[in-house]
Amino acid sequence: SKYSIIEINPDIGYFIKDKLVIGSHLKFENTLYKDSGGNNHHSSYFLGIYTRYYFLKQKKFYNVFSQINYDYNIHKSDLTSYGHKYGFKIGAVAFFTNSVGLEFSLGYDINSKKIKRDSSYTNKIENIKASIGFHFYLEKK
Repeated sequence: SKYSIIEINPDIGYFIKDKLVIGSHLKFENTLYKDSGGNNHHSSYFLGIYTRYYFLKQKKFYNVFSQINYDYNIHKSDLTSYGHKYGFKIGAVAFFTNSVGLEFSLGYDINSKKIKRDSSYTNKIENIKASIGFHFYLEKK
């Protein structure tokens, strides 16, 4: 099988104390996959919370972090399913300015979902992910 996934994942967080962030995120995922049965497509929607801890002092050009998260999700294809996703990741961020950083991370998550038509059927997917992306930090004035 071959998979192509496009993902949009904005989040917003607040430093509740130095180095510790709590936040929320939305995610939209569009998947196209090919197998012996032809082309298939499904969309997924996620709403979640996370907490992140930065290990180094604020004034450095870079920092390292760890994060845990929980998502409630809806998957739409031929059937609709609902699920829960738990995960964690570790990573590093390089800051271009006080407000913009390029983030590199490695994570693991477990996504379990129940098919709407048959609530006794549960699908469990485990993922290891490598990610790269920009983070924008708003400063308090």
